[in-house]
Amino acid sequence: MKRSAARISIALAPALALALALALVLAAARPVIAKSGGKWKDTRVACLDLSRAMADTKDGKTAQAMLQKDFDAKQKDLDLKSADLKAKVAGLETIKQSSPNEYAALKDKYERELVALTEQFTAYQEQLDKKEQGLSAKIASKLQGVVGSIAKDRGIDMVLAKDGVFWTDASFDVTPQVIEEYDKLPPLF
Repeated sequence: MKRSAARISIALAPALALALALALVLAAARPVIAKSGGKWKDTRVACLDLSRAMADTKDGKTAQAMLQKDFDAKQKDLDLKSADLKAKVAGLETIKQSSPNEYAALKDKYERELVALTEQFTAYQEQLDKKEQGLSAKIASKLQGVVGSIAKDRGIDMVLAKDGVFWTDASFDVTPQVIEEYDKLPPLF
């Protein structure tokens, strides 16, 4: 009995998900009304493509260039070390038959070097991730002020992240205005 109930639940899951999604879409289609100061009023809503705003501002482009430069330097270092290790490993075959003990010792040594190279790759990746998070946090903080200013100037009550909005008319997207106003401020980097 429990198995058939589980099968029915699994079989109904897509239908329930569709019904829930439809209910959410219909609820969102109704006019948005908020209570403000004891009076009901229409709520003005806009949306922002946060990824685009972060990437397309001057600070965003500068941050991307900084990260790319750092990445390229780290990648060059790893490529040189990797090529060196490959050359060493390729040379192992020449002594495999003539000197088995030396071969085994070198093989162990090169395996340790490979582990160290892998660990260095992971460390570089963590450094780049940390740097990206720091730069992004600074840009996001500055963006928040710009978005708040634009919202107040235009009487917008709420700015939603565009990636969380199922559909919106392009006239609700304030991303271009946010980028324009952001770039008028002094650069972070």
